[in-house]
Amino acid sequence: MSKKDAYVSKMKAQLDEWSADIDKLQAKAEKAEAGLQLEYKKKIDRLKSLRTAAQQKLVELKESGDNAWKDFKTGVESAWNELESALDNLGNEIQ
Repeated sequence: MSKKDAYVSKMKAQLDEWSADIDKLQAKAEKAEAGLQLEYKKKIDRLKSLRTAAQQKLVELKESGDNAWKDFKTGVESAWNELESALDNLGNEIQ
């Protein structure tokens, strides 16, 4: 397995884990009081948008040539960091 394939596999696994975390947060948000539900829904929608952007970056990385994939790695990591930060923040907010 090449470094690129290993990296893509690792990122895919992390993305799958975060998707499950988003689903759990959504379930918790649905049990929150009415006033907070709308706020949480907006934040979860943003998480889903960030997840979609991260998925797209991963596809671009996967489709890149073996020599060019390192150029795409920076974009993937940026999208990952943004998603991870937003997920952590909302996870701390929804208890």
